[in-house]
This record gives sequence, C-alpha cells and structure tokens, in this order.
Amino acid sequence: MVATVALLVTSLGLIPQPIMASYGFANNCEVRGARLSESFLGMYCNNHNTAEYLYNWTWIDLNLCVSNYGGRLIPKKDGAFFRSCKPCSVKLNGSASDDHVTLNLGCNCKDVKGHTPATILDLNTLIGNDDGAMTCYDHRGNKTWIGPA
Repeated sequence: MVATVALLVTSLGLIPQPIMASYGFANNCEVRGARLSESFLGMYCNNHNTAEYLYNWTWIDLNLCVSNYGGRLIPKKDGAFFRSCKPCSVKLNGSASDDHVTLNLGCNCKDVKGHTPATILDLNTLIGNDDGAMTCYDHRGNKTWIGPA
C-alpha cells in the first residue's frame, strides 16, 4: 500500500525528481557552451534547485567513460581513450529548435594497423546529469558554481 501511494505521489509530480538519466544530458545541460580540455569535458548543467532553475559548472574525465576499440570510440567504463586518441573535439549536433540536440566527441584514434581514422561518439548516449554533475557509469564529475572565464 505504501509503495502504491509513493508511486502515485511521484507520478503526479508532488515529489521533485532528480534531474538524472543514464542518457540524455544534452536536454538539461548547456551543451552549446561545452568545453573539452584534453580528456575533460566541462559545461553548465541544471541542479535540483528547480525553483531558481540553477546551473552548476561540472567537469568529467571522459577517460572514465570512453574507450578506443580498434580505431573507434565506444562507451566503456574506465576506457582511457585519450592514450590513443588525439586530437579530440566536441561538436554540437542539432539546433536550438530541435527536440534532440546531441554533443559528439570526435577524435582520431589509433587502430591495430597504427592508422588514425576519424571517429565520432554521441556523448548523449552515455553521459547523464545528477543534480548538476555529469555522470557516466558509477563515476560522477565535480561541480562548482562558476566555470572557467
């Protein structure tokens, strides 16, 4: 009975739900202002203070989330992609009017033959937002009120 009541209260929106998903951080983070510094991705993301609709600056090391598999970027816990993938950049895919905006990580990654083909990974498929901090797998990025100038 208690579980039924809790489910009903939650579904009616009477209890605030955390802004977190296994995927889809691009919908509640400012991906247009994303910065990539080596393997660290930074941007502003919504936190739980929805009354003021506040953002936190958050950084996460993508080495904790991405791997190089034969010259391709793939989602993988503790993948350490940056050892064999350089240079890398992030690029917005979509526009403000789109319902589905994504952020792509693009790199040149060494394959088994030593070549470095270009490869792209949609970060929206593996990065989440938990109360203003980017997440992947069981890793949580840091967060502060203000990002770099």
